Amino acid sequence: MCMVDLDDDGRSVIWEKSWPKARKEYRCGECDSVIAIGEKHEKHSSLFDGAWSNHRMCYPCSYAADWLMDECGGFIYGSVYIDIKDHLEDGEVRPADVVAKLTEFAEGMEARKLASRAAST
Repeated sequence: MCMVDLDDDGRSVIWEKSWPKARKEYRCGECDSVIAIGEKHEKHSSLFDGAWSNHRMCYPCSYAADWLMDECGGFIYGSVYIDIKDHLEDGEVRPADVVAKLTEFAEGMEARKLASRAAST
């Protein structure tokens, strides 16, 4: 079960992926954890419908997004956790190592979300 179903109108005109070191503190667009100054992270810059946008992901979340790219051909920004959980619960038989990796992704993302919420209160 993949959330991505793009037609010709659903693609960015320009899309760039990079791995910069953070020059200031950012938040991961998936798990909301802090991306600290100096930390390498994944950054997507895109031009879609005439507007530029940036999306940043911490290293662990980028691995989950990469799995979705390989499995589904893409992912929806801000929904990597939901999509990973859906793949765990869709009833499809997968090799044990894939299930273990998906479980690790989901548990790690959930732990980082909870830690981020606790730190902001």
